[in-house]
Amino acid sequence: MKSLQREHEKILENEKKLSEILDTLRRGYNPNYQDMAVLEAVRGWEEHAGLPHINEVRKEDGTTEEGSKEVEETREESLEEGVWDADKLKNQLEGLLHTDYTQLLLEHDEYTRSAEGSEESSSK
Repeated sequence: MKSLQREHEKILENEKKLSEILDTLRRGYNPNYQDMAVLEAVRGWEEHAGLPHINEVRKEDGTTEEGSKEVEETREESLEEGVWDADKLKNQLEGLLHTDYTQLLLEHDEYTRSAEGSEESSSK
């Protein structure tokens, strides 16, 4: 679980860095230059992130390239029952990593033995 958490944190950090790079490219590229690779990268990022085209944002805000303010839209994804979202993973995984599972199993065994003993005595 700790390895999974470490890898998950690495991926989140890399995703954040790549998002920043693509946001900078999106805000700073010159659409008049006609660099198809850059244009395709910007369009792909806008589609993936669910962002409006940068020119639409500039027209709505009436701002220049440097002053444009963008709001990232978060896409809601439906999760299967029992699957944790990123917030739950971040907030509750640490507690699970520090849980003494052996002690929990021993307590569970003791609880089930005492419950069986009380059922036997009540049925007599």
